Amino acid sequence: MKRNAKIWIIVAVTLVILGTVMFSAALVALDFDFGGLETVKYETNTYKINEYFDNISVNTKTASVVLELSDNEVCEVVCYERSNVKHAVSVEEGTLNVSVSDDRKWWEHITLFSFKTPKITVYLPRNEYSGLSVRNNTGNVNVSKDFSFETLDISVDTSNVNVAARVSGEARMECDTGNINIENTSFGSADISCDTGNISIKSVKVNGKLCIETDTGRTKLSDTTCKTLEAESDTGNIVLENVIADESLSLKTDTGDIIFKKSDAPEIYAKTSTGDVKGSLLSDKVFSTHTSTGKIKVPETSQGGKCEIKTSTGNINIVIE
Repeated sequence: MKRNAKIWIIVAVTLVILGTVMFSAALVALDFDFGGLETVKYETNTYKINEYFDNISVNTKTASVVLELSDNEVCEVVCYERSNVKHAVSVEEGTLNVSVSDDRKWWEHITLFSFKTPKITVYLPRNEYSGLSVRNNTGNVNVSKDFSFETLDISVDTSNVNVAARVSGEARMECDTGNINIENTSFGSADISCDTGNISIKSVKVNGKLCIETDTGRTKLSDTTCKTLEAESDTGNIVLENVIADESLSLKTDTGDIIFKKSDAPEIYAKTSTGDVKGSLLSDKVFSTHTSTGKIKVPETSQGGKCEIKTSTGNINIVIE
């Protein structure tokens, strides 16, 4: 028997023994009571808030977070949660805090599968607040159009973020594998990032800079205006449809395509490695283009704003509407 094969057999046997020991330890901790592996139990807890607050902070792990307008002008936080993983709700120094408290022993994490999902619904009595901060792992975050904030900061791992609230200052949103969807709203400025998830921005007005960054996810903006746009991706496409920037568009991808659909800015910079740059702009440009092995087709205009497009092996095909 080859030496490498022997090593892998030893590793496999060691892992089996280790798993058996850990399982036995769990049984001992439970006094061999398999009732500890029963289906997860859920309960609903409601917290009424009488103190004044102007900021909202939610820190949870698996619960979905929903902000809704109260119909009786009373603040309530309704937590549909595991009976052994509850949330604490309080107001401190003008901030409504909702945070998860998980003191389970490690073996208490071993449970039968459950189709239920914990959820935090925050019923707010007013439309306007100073700041909103949400930290989550796997739960979705939904912020409706009923609200406006001075600042917004949302960070999640594998869940989705849906925002329609107005933000007069900076809006920050980031996720790992989830999607970010923003629609029918306005921001002072925005910084949005995803790793493998998609970013969708529709009917949004950004008074200042809009920054977008993805790894493998697709970025699509439609019917959107901003002062400047900076978008960067590794393998995902960047698609602009009816997007107007007052000053400039700066777009970069590695293997993804950059696609314009009736979009424009006084200055445009687009760069890819193997992706194509194509589509339609709304005004004449002075084009500066380069590709190593691809094909180039752009209008022969001698006036207008600067449009610089570079690719390595991709094609360049631009028309003026």
